[in-house]
Amino acid sequence: MTAARRPIVLILALGLLAGCASTGLAPGGRSAAGDALQRRFTAPEIAEVLRDEGYGSVEEIEDDGVRFKAAGMSYVLTIYDDGDLQLYFGLTGIGVAPEVVNEWNRTRRLTRAYVDSDSDPVLEADLLSDAGLSRAMLVRWIQVFVQGSDLYHAFLLEHGTLEPLPANASPASI
Repeated sequence: MTAARRPIVLILALGLLAGCASTGLAPGGRSAAGDALQRRFTAPEIAEVLRDEGYGSVEEIEDDGVRFKAAGMSYVLTIYDDGDLQLYFGLTGIGVAPEVVNEWNRTRRLTRAYVDSDSDPVLEADLLSDAGLSRAMLVRWIQVFVQGSDLYHAFLLEHGTLEPLPANASPASI
């Protein structure tokens, strides 16, 4: 190698090391916490993580997801074919103007809110798998989303309008 190329190789090597440090990856495919990285989680693996973390009513939804509860609220975690994950939280009985949902999206990070085809407010978040996933990353992502959904619920109650319940509705169905 010529002397002129050594600085370029050194700069590239330092850049690679800096990239690993900035993403939290250590050499050998491990996260900074020492948790092994993997390309994807299966529904049974995610269900096990949720049970280990104390979430309730954990139920696998075929091969592509898991339904669970936290603090009495229901969540769905979907596993996509490419290994990416999506968390979903929806509410019924709260009317929301588009400006309210826009305000949430404008002032918050890490989630997106919208009104679904049934006019119910929804909150979602994605976790991309292309750089690898660890159990610790999965656990923290779920914790942040559940906390965020509590804030979203409170935000909607403050800024939305409660819709009257149908006469035949039971609280368990809502």
